[in-house]
Amino acid sequence: MHRRLTAIYFTLLVVATLGLAVPLSVAVVDRATHTLVMDRTADAARFASLSENAILTGRVDSTEAELSIYEQLYGIRAVVLDADARLVAASSPDVRLQTLQEAAGFAPETAGLPGEIVMTALAGLRQESEPRIWPWSVRQLLIAEPINTGDETVGVVVTASPTGDLHRSILLQWLMIATGVALALVLGVWAARPLSQWVMRPVARLADAAQDISRGRLDARVSELDGPGELKHLAHAFNQMSATITEILDRQRHFVAYASHQIRNPLAGVRLRVEALGAALPPERLPAHRAALEELDRLTRTCEGLLNLARAADVDPEKVLVPLHAVALQRQRAWEPVAARREARVEVEVPEDLAVHLVEHTLDQTLDVLIDNALKFGGDGVTVTLQARRLAEGTVELIVDDDGPGIPTELLEQALVPFWRNGTARNAAGLDVAGGAGLGLSIVVTLLELDEGTLTLETRSPHGLRAVVRLPAATAALDH
Repeated sequence: MHRRLTAIYFTLLVVATLGLAVPLSVAVVDRATHTLVMDRTADAARFASLSENAILTGRVDSTEAELSIYEQLYGIRAVVLDADARLVAASSPDVRLQTLQEAAGFAPETAGLPGEIVMTALAGLRQESEPRIWPWSVRQLLIAEPINTGDETVGVVVTASPTGDLHRSILLQWLMIATGVALALVLGVWAARPLSQWVMRPVARLADAAQDISRGRLDARVSELDGPGELKHLAHAFNQMSATITEILDRQRHFVAYASHQIRNPLAGVRLRVEALGAALPPERLPAHRAALEELDRLTRTCEGLLNLARAADVDPEKVLVPLHAVALQRQRAWEPVAARREARVEVEVPEDLAVHLVEHTLDQTLDVLIDNALKFGGDGVTVTLQARRLAEGTVELIVDDDGPGIPTELLEQALVPFWRNGTARNAAGLDVAGGAGLGLSIVVTLLELDEGTLTLETRSPHGLRAVVRLPAATAALDH
């Protein structure tokens, strides 16, 4: 961020300095050119007044003498032409209109003919626009001044002025401007880092506070005394947001802990009573009795999971060694009655030597949610397969497949969001299940995060859904 801010600051500084330096440099050229043009135009006007009699009387000696002295003193060559553009006088014997126009940049094949500047002057007009003379230009400045007698133009004076002195003057002024620009950039670069640090200091503190909160330190706050006013306001808003979030999370954790604790005790009493009823049941009713006990155990594990969620923000939950094969078989037996009613199957293909360290009941609850979703949305006759394998990077991958209709690919990520429901989904009985809470998968994601695990959903070919759970493998336990 410091680099980006410095780059933006430096870019703005360069744009600002160039935005001033470039127009100023052009203005220097325009002013120097205008001064030279006005000076040479005045000289040409003086020679035009001297050459009027020479054109009318044919006596050109004095005019040529003046033009010759002018060339010797200033190096400016000049010619006097009559109304038909014929040479009347010149500053030196070898000077012609073609010579002057070639020096001014005219092409050799056209320099022998009067150019636009000369023709304008022969029409009795002066050149309206001034040429801009850049320092790199090698052309001489061509000036044409009409010679008028009353309302009649009888000739024209043409001068070609060297521009070397003008070039040196412009370059000197440009050098001064460039020096100012360089000095401004050096000072700007020197001040850029302290300025960016001053601006970014509150942002860095905001980032540190945000990281502390993400690590569980919900009491982290930001100083509101440093930095620009906008960042002070941002720090104040951040602190208010943190306090509000902390209060909301505390209320939620307390509610979840209280509710799960209060539900768990009645569940324990109900289980004891249901278990006691088993002694009075006939043998054919015992499978249903065991299924009822399994469901009660499942509700108890759900309460335990909620308690783990509530305690997760305050302490690190205790982890236990979980054998994948045993848990998968247990969950298969627990869901057999439900699968049988739907003519479905739950198959287990999990190796016996895989184990992970997890928060207690996390794997049970994860499999319950995934199997429940597969049976509920897979339709009658769906086959649910539990598989597991250890990846090369020391990660255990638990896969729950079903061959049901699945979920559209574009909705897979949304299915893990709390309260999301597929509005077109229908359960195995053909009833609309869009009214469900949409919390099962999101709770599983949260529980797996406690164990540095992940849950992803994928589509199967030709149809169906695959849920992939990845967890760190308990490599030390695999040797026993």
